[in-house]
Amino acid sequence: GWTSLQPANFHQNVFYSLATIKGQNAVYLPCGDGMVGSIDARDVAAVAARCLSEAGHMGQIYRLTGPSPISFADMAREM
Repeated sequence: GWTSLQPANFHQNVFYSLATIKGQNAVYLPCGDGMVGSIDARDVAAVAARCLSEAGHMGQIYRLTGPSPISFADMAREM
C-alpha cells in the first residue's frame, strides 16, 4: 500500500533568504510577484502521522498547501 503526500513550497525555505531580507530588504528568487501555497514542514509531519495512524489513507494522494497563497515578498515582510 501507499499514500502520497505532495507538499507545496516549505515555508521554512524562505529562511535561506534571511540574510538578504535583513541586509538588502530583498528576496532573490525567480518568482516575480507569483504566489505559493507555502506550508510549514511541521504541518506535513502532522498529516503524515495521521495517515500512518488512521485507516482509510491507502492509495490516496494529498496535495498539501498552506491556508492561502502568499508571495515571497509578503513572507519576507512577515519575517
